[in-house]
Amino acid sequence: MTQGGPRHNYITVEGIGFATAADSLAAVKKLVYEKSRVSMADLAKAIRDDFQGHEALRQTLLNKAPKYGNDDDYADEVARYLSQTWTRMVSERTSPSTGRRYRAGYLSWNYWIAYAPSTSATPDGRKRGTYLSNAIGPVDGAARNGPTAELLSVGKMGLETAPNGASHTMSFSPSLVRDEEHLTKLMAFLRAYGERGGTALQVNVIDPQTLREAQKRPEEYRNLLVRVTGYNAYFVMLGKEIQDEIIARESHAL
Repeated sequence: MTQGGPRHNYITVEGIGFATAADSLAAVKKLVYEKSRVSMADLAKAIRDDFQGHEALRQTLLNKAPKYGNDDDYADEVARYLSQTWTRMVSERTSPSTGRRYRAGYLSWNYWIAYAPSTSATPDGRKRGTYLSNAIGPVDGAARNGPTAELLSVGKMGLETAPNGASHTMSFSPSLVRDEEHLTKLMAFLRAYGERGGTALQVNVIDPQTLREAQKRPEEYRNLLVRVTGYNAYFVMLGKEIQDEIIARESHAL
């Protein structure tokens, strides 16, 4: 590997919880510094308390702060700044032991679930234990303006600075492939995703009710394959935490 091996030999650093961090920064910027809806001291206390006794503040953070994934320029500008700053800092550094250059990416694997219990509450209104955001996608439930708005937000990130790829898993209703017209719309969406700057869109076309039935009767759904994040897996072979997260993903229509 080091003598006559690959010409391009990097160490990958993957970003976990990107949208969780971006939405948290946007909430602090908007609600603490610009709108003075809450003081930093009160916000910090609420986070330390995991929002116990601070539900009104938590709802404000969830519903009044800008959210990445909605083609909201305010939220997307914060997210882009975060992504550009982090990825460039990664690319400027090399391993002190091997001299290999680091390069950034957004492939969360299962860590957005695994890290959730050890990650404290966050300023976007998330409680400890709630899943972090997955790869380059928005926080579950935060993208409320449809798949095109989500696509446009991702396209603003300048993902050329994340050469290891930026995984983005989206779920669509099976009605999307019911006829030629809807298939044409899906093809146009996929083409636009790449043209706008997305790099690794992964699509599930499945009904959440089917997944719930698979949880109840796994022996009848052994061949049900789903996209998790950077990989496919048989749904019934996944742990319940990951199954629940896949079910919770919003199923879009076009």
